[in-house]
Amino acid sequence: MPVNSGLSSRLKIAIPVIAGLLVLIFYFPSSTKFVIGLVLLRSLWEFFIVFRLTAPAFRAFTWPALIYSGLFMMYASEVDGPTPTPLVFLGLLGVFALQLFFPRSKQGMARIAITLTGFIYIVWLGSHSFYLYNLGSAAHGSLLLFSIFFICKFSDSTAYFAGRAYGKKKLIPRVSPNKTVEGLLGAYVGGLCGIPFLLGLGSFNFGHAFLFCILLVTVASLGDLFESQFKRELGVKDTADDIPGFGGALDMIDSVLWCVPAAYWYVVSMELIPA
Repeated sequence: MPVNSGLSSRLKIAIPVIAGLLVLIFYFPSSTKFVIGLVLLRSLWEFFIVFRLTAPAFRAFTWPALIYSGLFMMYASEVDGPTPTPLVFLGLLGVFALQLFFPRSKQGMARIAITLTGFIYIVWLGSHSFYLYNLGSAAHGSLLLFSIFFICKFSDSTAYFAGRAYGKKKLIPRVSPNKTVEGLLGAYVGGLCGIPFLLGLGSFNFGHAFLFCILLVTVASLGDLFESQFKRELGVKDTADDIPGFGGALDMIDSVLWCVPAAYWYVVSMELIPA
């Protein structure tokens, strides 16, 4: 595929998504958490759909897991950090109890493992978006979330361009044969373009902004490789085909899922929360 063609198809989706995100978080902040929750639930649904191909008996776990995840995110959206909650105990108890209704199946542990992996990978990681949003003022939370999304997706686009145009040395061909070292370097260049947004937060100086971008690109790259590995093992190209150039919602946010916890703990540990 020509470089311009592939990049163009991604930009046609990425630009409207970024523009829509800007409008949402700055003009309709009360809807931001709701939209985040919907995207996470859609991503979890896609994750379960993919695994139905390998564990058909898993089907009965889908709706209980989605309902529980929705309740968990309703709680998470009102706090500013991960705290122990009875919901965690009830969820763990529920997924094991549900297994008791399938006494003849030999896929019990597979269903439990898939359910818990989906919850931790998508809902628990993604819930850090709410914690970030709730830190400081609404304006600070909005700009911080936008900065994270911009760093992740813009670095992904520059990685794609650099890899297509200059890529020669394979990164981890066993996991993703198309990713290259040159593409990874391009990702870091693109990620650093998020520095101006971070400086606009006021609590970041240049040094913190630089390290923050490097951290996020590193984590985003690992997250992208993780999803590539499990899709390759399951023999699927994308988790869905709704978004041209990307695939599904999970394909769109796979790297962001890992970045929001990293961003949250960096901001909290470095005390970059505005007074």
